[in-house]
Amino acid sequence: YKGKLEKYSRTLLYTKTGAIFLFDEVKSKSPEGHVYDWLFHAPANEENQTSISYADGRVMINRPKARLTMDIISPDIVSSKIYDKGVGKIFYESFLSLSSKPDLNEANFLAVILPEAKPGSGDYGAAPKTTRLDAPGWIGAKMDHNLGSDIGFFRVGTENGVAGGFTTDAKRFTASFDKSGVLQKIYFEGGSISEKGLSISADQSVRGTMAIDPSGYDAEIKSAKGCNLKVLVSGKPSSVQVSGQVVNDWTYDEGSKTLTVKLPGGTIPLKIIK
Repeated sequence: YKGKLEKYSRTLLYTKTGAIFLFDEVKSKSPEGHVYDWLFHAPANEENQTSISYADGRVMINRPKARLTMDIISPDIVSSKIYDKGVGKIFYESFLSLSSKPDLNEANFLAVILPEAKPGSGDYGAAPKTTRLDAPGWIGAKMDHNLGSDIGFFRVGTENGVAGGFTTDAKRFTASFDKSGVLQKIYFEGGSISEKGLSISADQSVRGTMAIDPSGYDAEIKSAKGCNLKVLVSGKPSSVQVSGQVVNDWTYDEGSKTLTVKLPGGTIPLKIIK
């Protein structure tokens, strides 16, 4: 970038079996405005034809046994160009260049990506639908697809509050829902996250994932030096497992319906069985 950038940061958040959220934060060193370009590439298909296309904020890559949909949420794309690399009429690779409007000092690039394997029989299901979600201090998006829906939020301000129905101090988080809208799993980077029926908090910032099913909670918590973790549980658990081992040094408060457990440092699997 020839020393022109003050900041460039890329984050990828993957929801297992669902969407991938791609978030770039880019800021120029100089006060003058710029055009920001993003370049994506894909191999040619079996007929040596362009496999990538773009229209109305949606990028499509079509391969013989798979497809990838990428919806651009931010910034506004004002121009696009597809070109191919190869010899003669044989393409090795297709490239897509997307450009922002001019006179920007900084830009946040948010896209939602869904890779899909082609079914063994029949064709793909309905195309995914992506919606932009905004909240004070946050930028986010929701993708509805054949297996359910995923939301992803990235903090762009200093406000703590509600984003997508979740109250959190996290830098970023995702949540996945089944087709009926029931929460299935979350990922967050922060000290706490909660919504109706769910509450997780730690005495320091952590990286946490939690899958929810009728039998309980299956989580993984990463902290630097260990943490005290509190989890809302509707009734006293029958068992708590840390790193695959049943432990007894936990407490449960009936009044607040809160489980408290101390976890060591590192990436620790935690299982709470109702």
